[in-house]
Amino acid sequence: MRILAVLLCAGFSYIRINKDGGTETELPRCPRCPIVRRNMTVSVNILASYKNWRKYRETYGELMRLTNRELNDLGINRGDITQIAKQSAGY
Repeated sequence: MRILAVLLCAGFSYIRINKDGGTETELPRCPRCPIVRRNMTVSVNILASYKNWRKYRETYGELMRLTNRELNDLGINRGDITQIAKQSAGY
């Protein structure tokens, strides 16, 4: 039983029956459980890091595709692209 309680606290969803007879999935039974909070925090951090990395790669790729003339029109040197992409992503 103790393992089952830990699994339920670890962020696994459970299904309950509605008054209408249908089923719906809910959040974990004990959202205040430290294990759930830790797992949620880690997941949110991983997702945020991935989004930042994607934004960096997208910005870097777009700037690298520009010609030297287009970069000069924007006032950017090719050597500054990495720094600009990092600033754009929030690094």
